[in-house]
Amino acid sequence: MYRTSIAAAIAIGTWVSPLGLPAFSGDDTDERFGTAHFATSCNETAQRRFDRAMRYQHSFWYQSSKELFEEVLKADPGCAIAFWGIALSLLCNPHAPPPPGNLPLGLAALHQGQGVGALSRRERDYIDALGVFYTDFDKIPHAQRVQAYLKAMAALAQKYPDVHIQLQIARAWVLHAEGKFDDAIKAMSAAADAEDRTEKHPVTPGALTPAREHLGQMLLERAIAREALSAFEATLRKKRLDDKAKAKEYFQKLTALANNADTLRPDLAVAHQFLATY
Repeated sequence: MYRTSIAAAIAIGTWVSPLGLPAFSGDDTDERFGTAHFATSCNETAQRRFDRAMRYQHSFWYQSSKELFEEVLKADPGCAIAFWGIALSLLCNPHAPPPPGNLPLGLAALHQGQGVGALSRRERDYIDALGVFYTDFDKIPHAQRVQAYLKAMAALAQKYPDVHIQLQIARAWVLHAEGKFDDAIKAMSAAADAEDRTEKHPVTPGALTPAREHLGQMLLERAIAREALSAFEATLRKKRLDDKAKAKEYFQKLTALANNADTLRPDLAVAHQFLATY
């Protein structure tokens, strides 16, 4: 489920189910993975490919996202942030430390990005922050590098406030992974409340999973079904339901959680009707 390292939680910050899709097809977009936008200083073609790579990264298609970040460099060899994307994809499964063989490759990619030189300060900061995790991987234990990366991301959150809620979500999952379940739920609830108070999406890069959906997943893991159901319902009320795939995913969770509940509830009636249609 969602037992994640700090590094991947902060860097990826989203949890979606992978779909069987080809790695890439020119510059065609694939909205089945939703939308993601990370503003870069790269040319227009590279920007489109970069956003698509982020959608695959957010969907756990790490090899495909790596290939797409490499396609970004073909469109714009000076797009330094693409090397950050390659290093990000090499983190792989967020539930465990990266494969040892990926660590020198990720570090080399970041060095290339630093050598090319990103045109924006924000991009250079993201490259440097991820570099904290990769640097001295052969000397410093994984857990210690993760803590250093958390501090680097905290500094980014201060400099770029739109990543603050992403950091809160990551910290909540860290507490959960450490077995501090009550503290984790309180922290995730606080992140969800903070997100509800903002009009814009709180996380950069990309359009990522809402904090309240993270809260629902965390409550579900702790078998707190009633509160998990409420969290998913709140997400449904706030999120546009023109994304039928995402709506179907939510409704399936709702009906599974409420299997023995009052089937006359209006929200459950809507869920059953939707699932019968799609």
